[in-house]
Amino acid sequence: MSHPSGASSLDMTNWGAQVVKPRRPIICKTCHAHITDMDFLLSRSFTGFCGKAALFASISSTGIILAPPTARLMYTGAHTIQELACRRCRGYLGWKILRAHEWSEKWKDGRFLLELAALTGHELWDEETAQKRQRRRRRTTIIAPSPEEGKRNTMRPRLPDSPTPSP
Repeated sequence: MSHPSGASSLDMTNWGAQVVKPRRPIICKTCHAHITDMDFLLSRSFTGFCGKAALFASISSTGIILAPPTARLMYTGAHTIQELACRRCRGYLGWKILRAHEWSEKWKDGRFLLELAALTGHELWDEETAQKRQRRRRRTTIIAPSPEEGKRNTMRPRLPDSPTPSP
């Protein structure tokens, strides 16, 4: 099987058998067109024009339309971007970062910022994170002090007997 980006989704096990990796597609919320895959996710800690957004390394070139490039001033500096729309329903999806003008932001060049409000399939991220947290909590056992220990800890320490002052 091949991935929309052209990458192979087949993997070899230790015994030489081919195993198909499960795909986790990100699709347009309106028309369900395939946009990208969670394998290309770089970061979820972005904000787009409509709210929460995520940065992807690659998207399906057949599922989108690119607008002409424009320069925008954003919180992290000036960027030259192209807005993205779904090819089927013409819905706004996000933008492609053609060029970051700030040196510290150059790593974003050629990446895609997608608005999570326009997509579906990313809801699994929150479920996966919650499941990982639950597994960590199960592995960590907290031993509570016994009731006797609790009583000992709440008692004041005794000071050594001191001679009583004489009147």
